[in-house]
Amino acid sequence: LNLSLQSARIIQTKLEEDLLRHEARISAPHRKRGHHRVITSEPSCYTIDKTVCESLSNIIHADNLSLEEATNHGSCRRYLRVGIRSIREGQNPGQTGE
Repeated sequence: LNLSLQSARIIQTKLEEDLLRHEARISAPHRKRGHHRVITSEPSCYTIDKTVCESLSNIIHADNLSLEEATNHGSCRRYLRVGIRSIREGQNPGQTGE
């Protein structure tokens, strides 16, 4: 599949809009249940920790990742379950279960 640069930009914009819409949709119920994103004082080197504080689309854009790279990124796949569980428990995903 080959895309022109213009087509790729249109698709990227559309995917980012869909991702932001999805993030907003799932964030509202989490906030109602008392879950809040914790902004840490020091930046983390782990992608999953950055995801808690930043929009995923911003990380993808800043790191210039393609959609395939983002979905197959090792640290995202490896820590996604732990990060989601930690967020649900209301703790920073960078912390260990204490």
